[in-house]
Amino acid sequence: MSEQRTTKDQVWADQFGRRCSKAIPGVYEGDHWCVGATKKGTICARDEAAARALFKEITGEDAVKCGRLPYGAHPSLNVIVYESGSTSAQGSFCFDPDNCMGYSSCPKRRACSE
Repeated sequence: MSEQRTTKDQVWADQFGRRCSKAIPGVYEGDHWCVGATKKGTICARDEAAARALFKEITGEDAVKCGRLPYGAHPSLNVIVYESGSTSAQGSFCFDPDNCMGYSSCPKRRACSE
């Protein structure tokens, strides 16, 4: 059963202009790096298909490339808000998302921040 977040009362913008929506109970949503013709960014979604759909909704562009990220990257284009009040918004720990896209853990021997 697939639940959708389309009603206006479930989607809003935060102070940074990111698209916010309520979490779907029991559904894990992870970071995906999506690249369009002129825009790119992190989308928090349950899978690649959902990330591509959200990227198009937010940016108006089709995602040319899209894949999981081990950690969030800048810019973050959407935020998931959980019932507890916590959010999916985390730090941007991935500094090379174009090369790390598709991995479930960081593929580098040394941290990009070193």
